[in-house]
Amino acid sequence: RGKSIDNAVKAGYDRVFSCIFDSNLTTLITCWFLYKYGSGSVRGFAVTLSFGIVASLFTALFMTHAIFDLMIMKGWLQKLSMRTFTFLQDINLDFFKMMRPSITASVILVLISIITVAVRDSVLGIDFAGGTQLTYSCKGQEPDVENVRSYLTSVGQDRVKVGYKRGQGGEKELEIVLANFAGDTSEFGRQLDKAFPECELSPSSTYTVGGSVGSKFRNDAIWAAVLSFIAIVIYLSFRFEFIYGVGAVVAVLHDVIVSAGLFFLLNQGELSLTVLAALMTIIGYSLNDTIVIFDRIRETRLLRKDLSYRDLVNLSINQTFSRTLLTTVTTMLVIVAMLIFGGGVIFDFAIVMFYGMITGTYSTIFIATAIVDKWHKQSLREKEAAAGSAAKK
Repeated sequence: RGKSIDNAVKAGYDRVFSCIFDSNLTTLITCWFLYKYGSGSVRGFAVTLSFGIVASLFTALFMTHAIFDLMIMKGWLQKLSMRTFTFLQDINLDFFKMMRPSITASVILVLISIITVAVRDSVLGIDFAGGTQLTYSCKGQEPDVENVRSYLTSVGQDRVKVGYKRGQGGEKELEIVLANFAGDTSEFGRQLDKAFPECELSPSSTYTVGGSVGSKFRNDAIWAAVLSFIAIVIYLSFRFEFIYGVGAVVAVLHDVIVSAGLFFLLNQGELSLTVLAALMTIIGYSLNDTIVIFDRIRETRLLRKDLSYRDLVNLSINQTFSRTLLTTVTTMLVIVAMLIFGGGVIFDFAIVMFYGMITGTYSTIFIATAIVDKWHKQSLREKEAAAGSAAKK
């Protein structure tokens, strides 16, 4: 628009400061409540994520700006062209035509997720329900899962889960989870090796969480999540409007429920601290995307007073669509790499994040904005009705 490249860079950073600040601060609010009211590894994750957010905020606002300034000063950067997804910059899609079928699909997915949790015996891993997880490497012939389960049932271990997983090195390992186990894990391993001598089992890892500790982890995590959602609504009400906070939280809840439901349904996994970490990361990602659109709505609202609120929202989604898609694709590259090369708990984290990237992008466009539009349409009707009533009087 006629600006020199150095003025364009400066204007760009000045323009996005509030958006980046809001999106990162809402995630920090979640981290604070996780640390304040969480326990054990939940608090550790909150600290790690907080440091990551602060570091990301610093690099996004200052380090990249400094690099641009250096390249401009040295004459290395003469022009700045955004080649990626340029075909999306001038699109004019009517997203509201897709709102009804999209919300219907969301309701169906949420119901499927809830039903999945209801019909399964338990979706809670030992981190939240308590128990002992034993992992064995097998040098010989791998034992059949059903044979191992039958043997454990015959020796009095009724609540047991048996399966195979990929270890950190990519090798296949036998995993046994015992809900109530008070014996010696070394003796247990020796007896198991005697029962299946062809396998040549050797212990890889042992992880135990007491029932009361697991229950405390679960209750603390739920309490922290509820308080963080309330705080996010309050903050976004202050920065935008109350309904913006409600829309953002509803979209985030949708993402968490559907991502967890798909994980439980398709991967037959359990809720562990690793899965919880992935869900908390999804919350931050979804909030970030949602606030970008909200910020554009707020900005465009002052410039385009000729538009109806629905047209204003639709225009804002179109204007930020290339950014949303670019962010999702670049993040997906990392997630896919983790899915291919990661093993063990890394795979669980990556697959939940994979589902969350899709649902987060989807809910930002179709759920959060639909709630905001519906509220303003209802408010407009109430104002018109009030005006008509006053005119009659």
